[in-house]
Amino acid sequence: ARLYGTLRTRAGDTFTGFVSWDVDEILTTDVLDGEERGRDRKIPFGSIAAIERNGSSGARVRLRNGEEVVLRDSNDVDDDNRGIGISDPGLGQVLIEWDEFDSIDFGPVPAGVGGYDAFDGGEALYGTVETEGGERLTGWIRWDNDEEYSWEILDGRYRDLDMDIEFGLIEGIRKRSSWGAEVRLRDGRVFELEDSNDVDEGNKGVYVLLEDGDLVRVDWWDFREVAFAHR
Repeated sequence: ARLYGTLRTRAGDTFTGFVSWDVDEILTTDVLDGEERGRDRKIPFGSIAAIERNGSSGARVRLRNGEEVVLRDSNDVDDDNRGIGISDPGLGQVLIEWDEFDSIDFGPVPAGVGGYDAFDGGEALYGTVETEGGERLTGWIRWDNDEEYSWEILDGRYRDLDMDIEFGLIEGIRKRSSWGAEVRLRDGRVFELEDSNDVDEGNKGVYVLLEDGDLVRVDWWDFREVAFAHR
């Protein structure tokens, strides 16, 4: 089975979804390895109930049988870990580095999550763009002169986390400054992203194809916000 769980960051954020541990292990049959008091341990993820960061060089692992062990000396459980990915069904994907990781609880995949039926085929992005001058433009949207469908990705950094957000899960985007934007999800969550040309002055323009066929380009300096319509 796919690994699924709820991860907490050291800043207090919580993400729930499918897990990719060390950008490598994704199944309950995959193995977490490390050293416990000079003894090599290889523990199948299916036997693990929770993992908690224990400093930069180790992790406390709680097994489903109640046993607890502290593992060290492996990139599975120290700051050589390449990152813990969470595929959050309401967001997209988040990659958490070891220094930002606090703990994770594993559990079963809820019914209806992650199946083929969850994909609706997608659609072209459509909504209303408002400029700094108050003009409102409604039509089909091409973001950063690149992304124009609901399955495409808006990326950026949030509190030192790498986020890849599906456009189809975004309610709206508001410019915060030349270097970042506030992203509102359809499930109510809000994140301020930066460090990406998707959400800063490196953006190559927000294009709106109006109903009358006119194509209007709004550059980042003139852009205020967009509200997507999910039809």
